[in-house]
Formats: sequence, C-alpha cells, structure tokens
Amino acid sequence: MSSQITGGGQQKNRRSGTLNVPGIIGMAKACEIAKESMDHHAAYVKNLRDRLENRLLAIDGTSVNGSLRHRIFNTTNVVFKNVFSEQLIMALQHISVSSGSACSSVTTEPSHVLKGLGLNDDDALCSIRFSLGKDNTKEEIDVVVRRISELVAQFR
Repeated sequence: MSSQITGGGQQKNRRSGTLNVPGIIGMAKACEIAKESMDHHAAYVKNLRDRLENRLLAIDGTSVNGSLRHRIFNTTNVVFKNVFSEQLIMALQHISVSSGSACSSVTTEPSHVLKGLGLNDDDALCSIRFSLGKDNTKEEIDVVVRRISELVAQFR
C-alpha cells in the first residue's frame, strides 16, 4: 500500500502526520448532539411531508407513488397526471424538486424505479420527487402547494 501523505512514517508508514485530536473530539461531540435531536427532527420532517402530501392530493389527478407505509420520512414522490414534470419543474423556478434521482438527472427517460412500482411511462414522466429537511417550514410547504396548484391548473 502506498502512502497517502509523505513524511514522518507514522501509522506504519501509511500516513504521516499527527492525528487531529481536537477535530476528532469535535466530530464525536457533533455526532452526539445530532443523535440527541435525530428523533425530534425526523418527526418534524415527517409531519411536513404529510402536510405536503395531503395538500397536494387535493389537486385532481394527483397521487403518491410508492408505499405510504414503508418509506423514508423525508421524501415523497407525487404524480400530477397530464402535466410533464420537466415543464412543472422549470416553471417552479426557485423551488427545488426533481423528476428523478440525482444519478439519473441528465436522462429524459421515465424513471426505472417508478416503472418498477407499476407506473406507465406517462405517469412516470409526470412525477416529481420532494425531499425535505429539518430547516424547511410549514410556510414553505404552503408556498409550494399554492404554486404547484396554480401551475397544474395552468398546464392542464
């Protein structure tokens, strides 16, 4: 195995230099603090996701893709029938959403994951993924729902 950093020969000649003990301790403390608030943040974000879904589902021709029970707390994927996601995303401007995973962001093909869930090509191409975090607010959810409602009505 070759050295990562040349010099003194610590770590059996694999890495030279002194360990960053303050950095290591700081990282451990940051992990401890994050662990203490993780359940609270997860519940908060889940409530935001549910608020978003419930309000989006009031739009005619809208449904949630995937399981409503077995899923991650911060993400939802919604189909807006007869409104292509790329058109909707471009019109949303400063609202960050996606029509697919980050690793497939350059493709215009329907998501193989959504197709695997049973969606047809049209519905897969009319689906948007929303990912939320602890810094999102109810007010932001309301702005997103209002804007999407307006755009879906306009594009249909």
